[in-house]
Amino acid sequence: MRVLHLTTEFPPIIYGGLGTATAGLAGALAKAGVEVAVLLFGPVGGSSYGEFRPMATNRGTRSRKAGGVMVFEVSWSIELDVLATIAALWDPDLIHLHSFWMWHIAEGLRRRLGIPLVYTVHSLDRAEYELGAGPPQCIGQWQHQESVIYGADRVICLTRSERVLLCDYCPGTDERIRIVGNGIEDVDRSNRARSLGADPTVLFSGRFVDRKGIHELMEAIGLVLARAPQVRFVLAGGHRDPTRRAAACSADPIRSGTRARAPASSRPSRRT
Repeated sequence: MRVLHLTTEFPPIIYGGLGTATAGLAGALAKAGVEVAVLLFGPVGGSSYGEFRPMATNRGTRSRKAGGVMVFEVSWSIELDVLATIAALWDPDLIHLHSFWMWHIAEGLRRRLGIPLVYTVHSLDRAEYELGAGPPQCIGQWQHQESVIYGADRVICLTRSERVLLCDYCPGTDERIRIVGNGIEDVDRSNRARSLGADPTVLFSGRFVDRKGIHELMEAIGLVLARAPQVRFVLAGGHRDPTRRAAACSADPIRSGTRARAPASSRPSRRT
C-alpha cells in the first residue's frame, strides 16, 4: 500500500496542529510498513519560520526523505500536469487530503491517477463558528469544506461527537465517514521517568479559546491530578488578535506559566 498525503504543513514547516497531526500519522504509517509520501505545498520549499531558501530547481519542486517518508516540496504555482507526473512516478494507491483548500488539486490528481481519495476533517469550520465562537470567515470557508466532504471517497473525523455534527451538516455522508483519532506516540513513559528522576510533565501549546477545548482540558487536568497529584501541567499560549476584554476572559482561569496541582475538590488550582 502506498499513500500520498497532500498538506500545507509537514516538519519542519509547521504553523499549527495540522503539521503535527499529519507528521504523526505519516510516521506511524511508515513504522507500520506502509509506504508514505507527502506533497507539501507552499510558496517556497523549506522556508517555514526560518531563513528564506529558494527552490533547488527551476520547476519549483524538490524531494527529501524524512523518517521513512518521502517528501515532495512543491510550489503553488506548479501546473497540475507536473504534479500529476510527480505523483504518477511515485505510483500511489491512495490520496489522503488534509486541507480542503487543496481540493481542486486533490480531485484533479484523483481523476488522472484513477485512485480513491480520503479527506481528514482536522477541524469543522461550521462548528468552529457556531459552537466555538470562531471568526466570521469560517462561514465562507465552510462552503469549500462542504464540497470536499461530499466529494471525497472516504471522510475521516477525529471523534464520535464530530461524526454526529458531520451527519447533521452534510446529510447522506454517514456511510463514508470513519472515526480515527490522532493518537499519541507509543513511548515507555515509566522507564524514561525513572532514568530522569523527574515527575511527569504535560505540555499544552495552543490558543486559550473555546474551540480548542481549553475548558475541557481544564476539567481533564482536575481528573488527572485527583489520581496523580505529582503530574505537572504547563500551559503555553494566548489568544489571536484579542480585544482587551477577550484576552482577559481567555486568560481566566488560565495564566501563562501556570503550574497546576490538585485541590481537595479535584479541580485544578493555579500558581503564577
